[in-house]
Amino acid sequence: MKLTVRLALLAWLASAAAPLAGSAQTAGVAQGFTVTGMVTDGQLGSRVDGVRVSVNSIVRTWTDSAGIFMLTGVDFGTNIFDLRRIGYESIAFDVWVDSVLGPLAVTMAPLSVRLRDLTVVTDQPRLHPMFGFDMRRQEGNGRFLTRNEIEDRTPVRFSDILRGMPGLRVTPDPHYFGNTVTATRTGGGRDVRAALVPGRMLMDQTVRLDNVVNWRYVEGVEVYVGPAQIPPRFNVTSSACAVIVVWTR
Repeated sequence: MKLTVRLALLAWLASAAAPLAGSAQTAGVAQGFTVTGMVTDGQLGSRVDGVRVSVNSIVRTWTDSAGIFMLTGVDFGTNIFDLRRIGYESIAFDVWVDSVLGPLAVTMAPLSVRLRDLTVVTDQPRLHPMFGFDMRRQEGNGRFLTRNEIEDRTPVRFSDILRGMPGLRVTPDPHYFGNTVTATRTGGGRDVRAALVPGRMLMDQTVRLDNVVNWRYVEGVEVYVGPAQIPPRFNVTSSACAVIVVWTR
């Protein structure tokens, strides 16, 4: 009788030992696994730092300067990974975690955000397109022709506008259909430059104005004869004897 009871007790202890061993194995799995990964930019291919990595809705870590993250204690089985960073589209995906899981390679797409239309309001008055022309005309330095004055001269070509202008001579050019414009008040100097505005394209005396300027598109003309009259912005070489500033539309 005593032997039977002892054998029964040993059998019960043996049967109880198996679940305990299984519980210990399950507890080993419950301690979790280590998961590593790298995040790269989907357009540039560069690594992305500062990405927040969450597992099962719990924030766990962030990527370092090399775009690398490492998680410890991740549960065995299916886990939901969520990655977020400002400037990129957030992504979420399932990962089966076990002992054979290798490093994760994650690509994030840059996020394009359309900003609202911006309207800039300023208290400063908008300058007239020919503000410089009007300002220098008021100063009285040089000769000026407005659009109405140009039409009153009934020109055929642009050089006709300059006929009779003090300090300039307009003569027929025997080598081409048009006129030559020269300076007369600078000790025999003949260097006449032209500046076209807006854009301020500076041309030297070798350019035939009648070839490049149509008087019908001229809104104003400024004429400066002699270095003392020429504004520095229109005589950057300091070599011109006269400058003709042509305002076109």
